[in-house]
Amino acid sequence: MTSFLPHAKRLQGRKVLLGDNLSSHLDGDVIKTCNENNISFVCLVPNSTHLCQPLDVGFFRPMKSARRATLTTWKLQNLRLTTVPKDRFPILLRQCLDQMDKSKFQPSKHRSSEPRPGDKEESAVRRNLINSFAATGIYPLNKCEVLNKLPSNENDGEIVQNVESVLTI
Repeated sequence: MTSFLPHAKRLQGRKVLLGDNLSSHLDGDVIKTCNENNISFVCLVPNSTHLCQPLDVGFFRPMKSARRATLTTWKLQNLRLTTVPKDRFPILLRQCLDQMDKSKFQPSKHRSSEPRPGDKEESAVRRNLINSFAATGIYPLNKCEVLNKLPSNENDGEIVQNVESVLTI
């Protein structure tokens, strides 16, 4: 809440804070703070982060690849070290994010047009974050994004009903 609340207070209207059902994310103080600040706390469906959690769906995999490449390069240059020193971590993190951004321009689904001459290239990190919310059906709200990823079986009706009840805010 300490990171989210200052940003939420600057926005007008009702806000939504998504939780992933970890007990450390949900307690009475969090709910009270949300209510006091016009924030709806919404829990994702248990055991569904691979379908519903934006960062799991579209951000962490590219980051893991970039992290692996960054650490491999660092390790080859620092053969005597077995761990990354704390003072090197921010530098390696920046290299990892830069590695993620080394991609051709592909506009996010929510960009209105292709870039014009002089436009800055859209960050791949930003694009992945935006597209992750679309791919999970969170923004823009689209329950079909999750429903289409579910396996087909005889309990389809019950599954659809459960997902629809969670995605209806």
